Amino acid sequence: MSLWNVPDVEHDPVIHLDRWQVSRLAIGEMAWDIFTGWDINNAYGRCSTPIESFEPDSASAITRSGRRYVLVSSPGYDDDAWYVFEARFGSVVPPGCRLINVSLEYWHQIQRPPVGGEHAWRGIDVTTVEVGQAGLRIFFRIASAWQLTEDQQMTLLAMERTTLRQWKAGKLQNGLGDDTRERLSHVFAIYAALQVLLPEPAQADTWLSRPNAAAEFSGRSALSKMLDGRTSDLLAVHQYLDSCLGW
Repeated sequence: MSLWNVPDVEHDPVIHLDRWQVSRLAIGEMAWDIFTGWDINNAYGRCSTPIESFEPDSASAITRSGRRYVLVSSPGYDDDAWYVFEARFGSVVPPGCRLINVSLEYWHQIQRPPVGGEHAWRGIDVTTVEVGQAGLRIFFRIASAWQLTEDQQMTLLAMERTTLRQWKAGKLQNGLGDDTRERLSHVFAIYAALQVLLPEPAQADTWLSRPNAAAEFSGRSALSKMLDGRTSDLLAVHQYLDSCLGW
């Protein structure tokens, strides 16, 4: 497929985006926010036109083209999408321009529960196999970055070994259950927060395993707390990092 040969808006009005980022291209007083990420509908990296409006409750945005982008994961990175971005805007930021990763600004808005209960986006398609597989792909990439053992992955997801291996092989038969989705949401939020607090990847990826003197951990590592195995243990680490971010 040609780099620019994508279906028009009429035939492809809604894009579900995995491994997404929002990059702000600023020139003087003007700024444009642009999505990059993996288009799970069409299975290729994508770069949007500028974002015109954002709806946190549905984790979706309308871009200048008229397309709706639905964010199905926490922020991430996709090589193919970034290739498209650089092909469109150049690999070197021109003098007088600034390129800023503002993904966490959007993620923080999505994470805030709206009045009336759960985010609407969690009810769009989260019980489908397609969205479940997208979430698991993110989890296994994070698990690799954190160097988690299979037993540790099983504990974080409260899952049996056979099922975990089937999921890792892409053999998800049904959509994910509520508890698994909640556990994944905490893992994604923890990962995203660490990318902001510790921009050096090696530090961000090893922080969980290091002893922590904070009162919440009493000298244990954050990973040790998470491996106590309850959903509330993941939530505790999630909330601790949110407090470090000032959220």
